Amino acid sequence: MNPKEKNSLNKFNIIYKTYEWLASWKFPVFFISFLVFFVMLVFSIYLIPPDDTNTIGKFAKAFRIWCFGYNPETQKDENIYLLMFILDPLLLIGIIILFWSKPLKEILIHRTREFYYYIFYGSIPVFFATLFFIYLAYFENPTLSYELKNIRIQVPLKTVDLIDHRGEIINFNKFKGKVLIITSFYSHCEAMCPLILRQVRDISNQIKDKSQIKIFAITMDPQRDTPKQLDITAKSYKMDEPYYHFLTGDKDLINQYLDQLDFARKYNPKTGEYSHANIILIVDKNNKLAYRFTINEQQKKLAIDAIKYLLNE
Repeated sequence: MNPKEKNSLNKFNIIYKTYEWLASWKFPVFFISFLVFFVMLVFSIYLIPPDDTNTIGKFAKAFRIWCFGYNPETQKDENIYLLMFILDPLLLIGIIILFWSKPLKEILIHRTREFYYYIFYGSIPVFFATLFFIYLAYFENPTLSYELKNIRIQVPLKTVDLIDHRGEIINFNKFKGKVLIITSFYSHCEAMCPLILRQVRDISNQIKDKSQIKIFAITMDPQRDTPKQLDITAKSYKMDEPYYHFLTGDKDLINQYLDQLDFARKYNPKTGEYSHANIILIVDKNNKLAYRFTINEQQKKLAIDAIKYLLNE
């Protein structure tokens, strides 16, 4: 027999053995046991109370979000997800029993030792799934990853020429390849702007490699916030490192640009103050707006991890 014929015969043997395995009781026993063990694993995780204070609880919360549409605010699951999770395996098991009824009846009568081996074989993929879930729980942050992936946007960042507190012309297009943090404020604000700038500073302090980020604070009041005034502000907040840029420019240009970035604000001519949204934008390395955050501890943590997430892309 020549090599070509041997190769053809080997291929035929593989196909025949696969067909024989699928047609016998072995496949349905293996697959049914796999489904049963996997459902047991998932419901074991489901029974773990969601808890943000420990690793396992955080993972259980993320898992319930993925699989059961869990809403952290209402602490309720989507009933349809639970129903489908029960019905889907039952439907598959029913189909298997229907099509493999004859070989299954025979093996259930005889119950050879090999029958129990195939039940055990069905548990092996579930064992590796368990190891993978343990890895996610201890070495990843699945809740955070879920949130970041689901709130990310990818909107091309429009840009204009502005002037920073050092007198340099700044255009965001120059900073492709870096993650950008953009906010808006005005220097004589005594209410929310100090909180915004401190949160931005806290966020930047958590990034080890500052060469990979740029931070921009665009004034809402360019008439009063000259480069000289912005330089004073930057120093007063200890935000004068090279990766910080406090920006100003032509009044109409600034207003148009802040509108494009959706920085909601309203000027009160009587007080000279602005009522404004407290927004921090995160821009990815491709100059696409990726995230919008506000100012509180939870949002600060999300912003820090979002930046780290984008830096690793």
